[in-house]
Amino acid sequence: MAESRSADFQPGDRAIVLRRAGGWATHVQLPAENLFKLPTGIDPLQAAMLKVNPATAWRLLTGFGTPEPGSWIVQNAANSGVGRCVIAAAKELGVHTINLVRRPELIDELLALGGDVVVTDDEAGLEAAKAASAAKPKLAFNCVGGESALRLMNLLAPGSTHITFGAMARRPITVPNGLLIFKDLQIRGLWITKWIESAPKEELDDAYGKLADLMLGGRIKVPVDSTYPLDAFGAALERVGGEGREGKVLLVP
Repeated sequence: MAESRSADFQPGDRAIVLRRAGGWATHVQLPAENLFKLPTGIDPLQAAMLKVNPATAWRLLTGFGTPEPGSWIVQNAANSGVGRCVIAAAKELGVHTINLVRRPELIDELLALGGDVVVTDDEAGLEAAKAASAAKPKLAFNCVGGESALRLMNLLAPGSTHITFGAMARRPITVPNGLLIFKDLQIRGLWITKWIESAPKEELDDAYGKLADLMLGGRIKVPVDSTYPLDAFGAALERVGGEGREGKVLLVP
């Protein structure tokens, strides 16, 4: 923060910009209500990633009826940035997670991260998940689409909610009639940008405040693949599109 006419901010404070598209600028002038003030001591690399993936995970868990402690949720693409945040945030809420992944070598890694059940995203994994969980999930988080989205539906308890927030497979979701008639599933969607733009400031501050505290305490940690200085942004963009990337690519001053 270079200058401030708001009592909520002082020069030297750090903040993230919530309600503004784009961030590649040295200076911007914004209304104070468009900002979230970061706690002192938070890792700036982690704070740079607070706005989207952790908030998406938190909204998935709390925006459609917060699951009770001891209950279960299920998600695909569990190794994604959002998926890892879901595992961490669910642990804080006392909620168990069933996690579907594409590659078997990810299973041990996500179990170590705190996932309760981690299986491959195929028919064998579906049966393993049914056998391993103590109760049927009430929430499903779909970031893939296609057959993977259907597997999530088949794991849900009657009256549950299936939320789509991504479409990595670029395949449409097909909902069998029986799952609507006999399971009464609710099919919903989430776009975190729309929530940020429309939610009351108090709701945003509450959500981001909780997430920032978790980040400050190391209980939510978003993987960083690599960092690049600003004058090497071309190499950074190349890395973003490269193979074998594990985590986010960040630009640093």
